[in-house]
Amino acid sequence: MFEHRSKSVLLLIVVLLLSLAGGVGAQARVVGVTLDDGPRGPDESYALFEQAGADAIEAPQSWAELEPARGRFRLADIESIVEGIAPTPSTQAMLIPAVIETGARSTPPDLRRVRWDDPRMVERYRMLIDRIARASTRQVTTLSIANEADVYFGAHPRELPAFLRFARAELAELRRRAPWVHAGVTVTSAGLAGAHPRIARALARLGTATIVTYYPLGDGYRPRPASAPLTDIPHLIDLAHGRPLVIQEAGYPSSPHLGSTPTAQATFVRDVFAAWDRDPAAIPFLSFYSLFDLPTGACAHRSDNDQAAFLCSLGLHDRAGRPKPAWAAFRMGAQHVTR
Repeated sequence: MFEHRSKSVLLLIVVLLLSLAGGVGAQARVVGVTLDDGPRGPDESYALFEQAGADAIEAPQSWAELEPARGRFRLADIESIVEGIAPTPSTQAMLIPAVIETGARSTPPDLRRVRWDDPRMVERYRMLIDRIARASTRQVTTLSIANEADVYFGAHPRELPAFLRFARAELAELRRRAPWVHAGVTVTSAGLAGAHPRIARALARLGTATIVTYYPLGDGYRPRPASAPLTDIPHLIDLAHGRPLVIQEAGYPSSPHLGSTPTAQATFVRDVFAAWDRDPAAIPFLSFYSLFDLPTGACAHRSDNDQAAFLCSLGLHDRAGRPKPAWAAFRMGAQHVTR
């Protein structure tokens, strides 16, 4: 859902992981939170992440960022992440070399008008997969090739058959190169469980895992009850049909403008963990969005807009860096998962 995450997040991840030490082996399930800079910079974010005991890293980059020009790859961030987590075997990473970012293609510029199943498209992304696989270790446990792709194909349904052919070919190649990775295409939970789920379910069946973003919204950007995870997550597990369910992002706004409160957001976080505990083996990777609300500059004079109120109140800390009740709920849940 979020295209504003910048390379500063990835650089912060690298700093964080290079600072961690120890580890006792990979966990059966891992939990994280999207790391963004707070008002006191990346050191504060690192300290909070470490204190919470989280052990899951989500590292999104578009294909266009990873290959800004034909044959010119920029994988330094991925290589640094892999190197950084090596001393901490319990830490796992999810890579998102996205060919789609929600409503838009994110291919290199020379491929923006090329059909998804064109041999040039297939071969170029296969080269990227090859580079990523060579740079990865078994601590890279999850990978999505497109983010919230059901939103894009809802607007471009005629492109779906060609994309399905493209995705099957690329995910088969990834499975050959890195068979331990849970891989697929990310869809929205609303699309997967909605009244007209044809596109989302076709995409979710690709690869070896069902990957979703989870924001329980009703009309517009107004959240459904904070207890929704207690019924939604079991339903998503059912829709995965025995495949691993990866919750790439889970989030809930705290804005009173949307009829929510910080207390409701904390209830949501607790109930995500409670639903997960009922079937822990079904969800190997879960990450919350995000550590902080967006900074004041990004949200000034926008609080009367539902979309802005949603995007600007998803943090577990407010924009001044003060913890919301949801942060204590996250810490308690993370320590329970990773102990």
